Amino acid sequence: LTTTEISNIAAYTATGGGNITNDGGSEITSRGICWGLSENPTIHDFYTVTSPDLGAYTCDLANLEPGKKYYVRAFATNVAGMAYGSNVTFTALPVLPKLTTAEITSITSNSAISGGDAFYDGGAAITAKGVCWSTSENPTITDFHTNDGNGNGIYSSKITGLEITTIYYVRAYATNSAGTSYGNELIFTSLDLNQISDIDGNIYNIITIGSQNWIKENLKTTRYNDGSNIQIITDNTLWQNSITPAYCWYNNDINYKSIYGAMYNWYTINNNLCPLGWHVAS
Repeated sequence: LTTTEISNIAAYTATGGGNITNDGGSEITSRGICWGLSENPTIHDFYTVTSPDLGAYTCDLANLEPGKKYYVRAFATNVAGMAYGSNVTFTALPVLPKLTTAEITSITSNSAISGGDAFYDGGAAITAKGVCWSTSENPTITDFHTNDGNGNGIYSSKITGLEITTIYYVRAYATNSAGTSYGNELIFTSLDLNQISDIDGNIYNIITIGSQNWIKENLKTTRYNDGSNIQIITDNTLWQNSITPAYCWYNNDINYKSIYGAMYNWYTINNNLCPLGWHVAS
C-alpha cells in the first residue's frame, strides 16, 4: 500500500488516505491512516479507520495542533499482520495568537503605560506585538500603536501623544503569519496638565514650587511602580520591628486613605514607590 498526500489542510483538521494495490493473498480486515509528531507513526499514535477493501480510500485527521508538523502513514491488516505505507508529512495551519491587555498605569496628561501578555503564538512565531489606542472603540494597528518586539510573553508598552482629559480605548495586539489578533479592550482618561496617577490609579494634583514639581497629596499606592505588591502590616509590634517594605493606613482604617494617604516604612520609600519619573524627596 501507499500513503496519499495530505489535502484540505486546516488548523485542526486535514484529509489523508492510502491505496492498497495488493492484499498479500488474504482478505484485508482493516485499513486507515495513523499520524503523529514523530516519524513512522503507528496505530499506537493517533489513527482512524475506514471500511476494509482493496483500492484507494480517504480518512479525516482531527484534533491537530496548529502550526505543528505531522507524519502520516497509511496502514492495512490481513491475517499475516499489519503493513504501513511510507511517511507523508504536512504542517497544520497556524491560528491567530492569544493575548491579554495589561492594565493602564502611570497615566499623565499625555502618556500612560500598558502592555500585554502574548501567552499563545497560535503555532507560528509572533513577529510583532504592542498596544494600539484610539478615541474610538476597538482600536487596531491602523490607529496609533507601539511595536514592542516579537515572540511570546509579557511586555510593556508606553502610550504617548495623548490629548489632555480625553477618553482612550486600548488593546494589546500580536501578529503571526495567520494575521493580527487583539486582547481585551481597556478604557482610561488622560489627566489634565496639573495631575498625575500612580500604578493603582490614584490621581494626584501637581504644584510647581520654584523649579520643582511636587505632588500636593500624600502617596496612596499599595504597589511599586513595577507592579509588585507592598506588604500591609496592621500589628504595631510587627510594624516597629519590620525590616522589609511595608505600609499601613492611619489607625488601620482605609477610610483615612483619602485624607492622609498611606504610611510607609523606610524600606518602602527607599524603593521605586513613586509614579514613573517621580521620586521621594531627599
